[in-house]
Amino acid sequence: MKYINEKVADKVEQFYKSGNSVATNFLDPSELVSVMHEVKFVEHCVWGGFEDAERKIIIVGEEMIDAEKQEFLTVIRVSGEMNFSHRSVLGSVLGLGIKREMIGDIVIKDNLCDIIVVKSIAEYIMNNLKFVGREKVQLSEVGVSELLVPMDVSKEVKTTVSSLRVDAVISAGFGISREKSADLIKAEGVKINHVLIKSAFKSVHEGDLISVRGKGRLEVVSVGGTSKSGRIKIILTRK
Repeated sequence: MKYINEKVADKVEQFYKSGNSVATNFLDPSELVSVMHEVKFVEHCVWGGFEDAERKIIIVGEEMIDAEKQEFLTVIRVSGEMNFSHRSVLGSVLGLGIKREMIGDIVIKDNLCDIIVVKSIAEYIMNNLKFVGREKVQLSEVGVSELLVPMDVSKEVKTTVSSLRVDAVISAGFGISREKSADLIKAEGVKINHVLIKSAFKSVHEGDLISVRGKGRLEVVSVGGTSKSGRIKIILTRK
């Protein structure tokens, strides 16, 4: 993470020298957690195009209204005859030689797809992205305010667990065995609040966000009392 910290620190230094707001490229949630200390003593905002975006930039300099934030990001809208997948769209964009850090969230609705990007690469994508997979596509650039609204596919799960160990909560939330949950942790596929964990014994708490590779996410909404059999009542949101 040293490289990322240096890049963020460089943006802070640029702001102090010029007095003009500057922005990083996109950071994923774990990267954001690791670099926030770099900007804690300077005004800044974190933004990804919409409130629940996963990948975000840090704008160093001042707290901005949404209209001002659009100086740094834009949206490439892709349309075609196919139902897009995140994998196919991202692979096609990266195939142009663009670095992942230049691309934010990808929002898909059937045969429409919005790619949030740093503004400096928009023209290059517009001129060069002709296909997604083998399908020819059409592109247009739209403002962030016109972004497709991501669908809320979350589901509430009311359940009980024998303990608040993360493997037990994953098992209950996704309906898989404790053994399978432990295997996912051993394979470094589980994060709590965007931080990788390596022990199935790690306890979770109310408000924690558990990310499981290949499964999705669980938010621990509440931890209540106990059932008659002594199990702990919890409410999760599964995404």
